[in-house]
Amino acid sequence: MRPEADPAARRPLVVGYYGMENVGDNAFCLVTDWASRTYWGSERPVFAAPPMVDLPPESTGMNPRWYRSRSIPDRMGWVLNKATLLRDSSMVVFGGGSVFRDMGPFSEKRLFSLFSRLSGHPMAAVGVSVGPFLSASAERRLLEVLRRINFIGVRDRASAELLRRAGHPGTLVAAGDLAGRLPAARGGCLGQPPGRAPGPPARRGVTLLGG
Repeated sequence: MRPEADPAARRPLVVGYYGMENVGDNAFCLVTDWASRTYWGSERPVFAAPPMVDLPPESTGMNPRWYRSRSIPDRMGWVLNKATLLRDSSMVVFGGGSVFRDMGPFSEKRLFSLFSRLSGHPMAAVGVSVGPFLSASAERRLLEVLRRINFIGVRDRASAELLRRAGHPGTLVAAGDLAGRLPAARGGCLGQPPGRAPGPPARRGVTLLGG
């Protein structure tokens, strides 16, 4: 039975490194879609992503044309598309990944932060890493945005310690990586791996980030 949704959680806009043909980051969408409905009672989470496998078409709100190039017209279309999604959302959720390492002066994170401040809608971040920052200016800008995020669930101890030292004023939880809930999101059962077809041994990849 789904919990009754807080009004802020009814229609979250989930943002992240989506639509870049990165399987790991796209998997965060599947987990966040399932988790927001299961734990928050969300009615219609919407993702700032182009159409992708395993998500209903109505859950992805970005036009694929904005992903074809980094030209100025496409970047403008990208930002306006996200602004439209913000208008219809009840909150902003950063859904997984190393999304808090770099931030330029015109980053879309400023748009999200400004929307939260003007609308009064909360922001949250789940399954994210914070740092290592790519520059002192990026650190300053990111910490300014992070201070406005009401709830942050980080996936590693280093991120938790960094935010504690920075005096994060909201709720901070040392949680875990969203990918760990992928079997549950796909209807499987943790601890009971599905049978594998005959073939070569499975391989796992690891991404390392250095500062």
